[in-house]
Amino acid sequence: LDSDLGFISELNDLPGVERELQAISSVWGAERSKIFLNENFTKKSLKILGALRPRILALSTHSIPSEGHADLNSLALLLYPESLDQPNSIFLTPEDIFDLNLRADYVVLSACETYDRKPLTSNSSNSLLTSFLLNSSKEILVSLWPIEDLATSYFMTEIVKALASDKINSMVEAHQQAIASMIRNGYDNPLQWASFIIVGSQ
Repeated sequence: LDSDLGFISELNDLPGVERELQAISSVWGAERSKIFLNENFTKKSLKILGALRPRILALSTHSIPSEGHADLNSLALLLYPESLDQPNSIFLTPEDIFDLNLRADYVVLSACETYDRKPLTSNSSNSLLTSFLLNSSKEILVSLWPIEDLATSYFMTEIVKALASDKINSMVEAHQQAIASMIRNGYDNPLQWASFIIVGSQ
């Protein structure tokens, strides 16, 4: 992977991420959830999650398109580098999903444009979506276009709140419930939630 990480300084801050993850933790219960934020959001931490096989995996970060990064074969997610000697550990790639055994029943990719429009194939390196599905995840929430930080924070919290309910049996149902809650609470512009779609086996 390319070692020029100067592009990071051009990325916007995501103040809603900590709020989002804390809200999700409060819904799911502190004893049943793990949060890895900022310098703790590394491949090493994700390997811990892979061993735990969580029911819900929420990744809130920036997406990094392969364009402009010669050695990225597909969309990646931005992590915190594990050390200055490993600058390329900053990318979570499709191959990493298998290397870290990263899977969950429901995966939430809370980042801009995480649906990279590549066809789903049996090639695990084709996309993040393909890797998660081949690694036994059931449903994945992705976005089609750039998303607003604060509205996304609220939406993701509502998604997880719905999935935590015994009455919800799929992310499709959780998605519908989250949209209804958004509209009731003043997020009535479809651009604030229509970006999110579900890819999966159900």
